[in-house]
Amino acid sequence: MTITPALRFRASSLRDCARKSVYEASGAPARERSVREQRFLWRGKTIGHDYIVFLAASNGWKVWVDSGPDYWLPPEYSADSIEDAGIVAEQRVDWGLGIGHADAYLASTKTVIECLSSANAGDALIRSKLLQAVLYTEHHPSATNCRVVVIDPSDFSEEQIVLSPKSQAYRDLVAEMHERIELVRAWQDGGELPARVCSKPGDAIGHFCQHAEHCFAGWEPPPIEVLAADADLIEAVAEFTACKKERSTIGAQDKELERRQKEAQAVIETAELPAKVPVQVGPFVVVRTSVNRKPTLDWERAEMAGALEPGLLAEFFRPGASYSTYKAERVDLSGDEFGDEAPWTDEDLG
Repeated sequence: MTITPALRFRASSLRDCARKSVYEASGAPARERSVREQRFLWRGKTIGHDYIVFLAASNGWKVWVDSGPDYWLPPEYSADSIEDAGIVAEQRVDWGLGIGHADAYLASTKTVIECLSSANAGDALIRSKLLQAVLYTEHHPSATNCRVVVIDPSDFSEEQIVLSPKSQAYRDLVAEMHERIELVRAWQDGGELPARVCSKPGDAIGHFCQHAEHCFAGWEPPPIEVLAADADLIEAVAEFTACKKERSTIGAQDKELERRQKEAQAVIETAELPAKVPVQVGPFVVVRTSVNRKPTLDWERAEMAGALEPGLLAEFFRPGASYSTYKAERVDLSGDEFGDEAPWTDEDLG
């Protein structure tokens, strides 16, 4: 009798799309990764390793690489054993349906760390990484808390999102994590495929998914209600779409200008110019003004870290606002559901 080995699922895919993790584990038809995708993945892995070395150098810790190659770790930071390590890199975590690899585990604080390489990470991407961190924390034999570290690849600056098991955000993520595991387990027991997260084939590349063609085989786009709109409404939607696209372009350009400005300002600050005194520098007159901003509290992040109980401060919160947002896309009336662009181009990764 031939025994079929149990399928092993990837936690990094489960946190993104349960169906994607099923396709990967079962060997469903998949396209090849583009060179640009490979470079994105390589960059993320490399920056994660660099961050671990940075932590080790900053705190005098030794590192144990629990899985995968360790060529990236300088010998002077290498621990003799996992027991002697302040940081365990790529730590294997058995979560029942697979073996995950937490980017880092800090022994002193029992913290699981997941690294995210991004210059402008959105809330959805951060939440997805938090879900993965929670999965590892819940199945790690010693971990008691976790965090996601967002690292800007342009200047290696970081933003930390700390997550405490005492927070409601942690409990919500645990519930979602168990729900996704059960979806995969149900499929493995002969149930239905988990629902896809993409609304159309072109969305898949944003999730680094290689199975879109297979996943959407036989798919038809949902019918669109055609509104008998007057010329003013059509013109308003066109203007809205054009402005949103242009603002997106301006935002990307401004990010680069901000980086260049900060680099130049860092050089200026080394001159230690006097405050509120005009100083001529070449053809320029420069005035330095000292700014001391009042501290602010990000109550949502504080609650996630277990440092704040929102109920105690309820009377001091302003009520949230209710409003609508809109997403408008130009449609190709010739019948091509993808409009002017094919969904598989590298440009969609930008």
